[in-house]
Amino acid sequence: MEKFSQWRDKGTGIAPFLPHPSSTFASTALVSLPVLVRLANVVLAVISSIVKIPLALALGTLHFGIISPIVPSYPVRRVSARLLLTILGVWYWNVGIDGARRSVSRKNASNHPNAGDIIISNFLSPLDALVYSAVVDPIFVIPTYTGQIMVYTLLGAILSALDLPIAASSSTPPTLAEIQEEALASQKVIVVFIEATPTNGRALLPPAIDQIPDEANYIGNKCRIFPSLIKYSPSDITTPIPPRSALHYLCRVVCRWKAWSVRVRVAEPLDISCKNVIASAFDEICRIGRIKRVGEDLSASSKLDFVKAWKKGRS
Repeated sequence: MEKFSQWRDKGTGIAPFLPHPSSTFASTALVSLPVLVRLANVVLAVISSIVKIPLALALGTLHFGIISPIVPSYPVRRVSARLLLTILGVWYWNVGIDGARRSVSRKNASNHPNAGDIIISNFLSPLDALVYSAVVDPIFVIPTYTGQIMVYTLLGAILSALDLPIAASSSTPPTLAEIQEEALASQKVIVVFIEATPTNGRALLPPAIDQIPDEANYIGNKCRIFPSLIKYSPSDITTPIPPRSALHYLCRVVCRWKAWSVRVRVAEPLDISCKNVIASAFDEICRIGRIKRVGEDLSASSKLDFVKAWKKGRS
């Protein structure tokens, strides 16, 4: 991978855009196994695809077409999201909220994100939005790589993780204060994928938004800001390189007959009196995820050149 060394962080040696080795039946690790074991894996992958694809398409159509946009009850939408993730192979969950006691109810837990609060998260895959929708009732914000704020529906956030980062929106973007007021009115939590584009999860990209603007008093009594980390095991479910299509990614996910696990760790709310909330949030994400940050030269915009070089090198 020396040809991509210019997209490797000089301080840490981490390349955040390199995809993880595939764990499908075509992987090197599997080829080294005995013939019968390889054959068994191929058969299981085919059976998994035959069973999962129709179920995923049916429930996905129901969830994104009816349940998510129309059903007002969040518990119903939450169960539907969990069921869809289970069909896709995400079977094991580890959701932790720092400082929230198990004996305290979700609604009254002081350290649990509530309506109008902001979660600042890393960004790994199309499943991130679906995972967060099974943890909180979210409004999704994904900035452009130039720092413009954009609001997404659940389906829109999923599709954005299958594409390259964009420079700007064609419409006038809302302010974060307007989004926060909408979240308060609809009793939702704002989830911000601050890196603007998915990575392989080995490090954090520089934030696409350098600082949260001080507007309309949405900070303070009206909301709290929670750093959060999402992580999958194994990690080849991530999309640092956009797949050929949404269907291609779906097939890649459901062909795996073994299960994935997901971990969501939400840190305690930040002290918003600090000078740079985003920098503090990144420090907390690095702490709870035990990952590092890459330099400013490896921002979301640099992914555009990397993907061009990646495709050229594999053509």
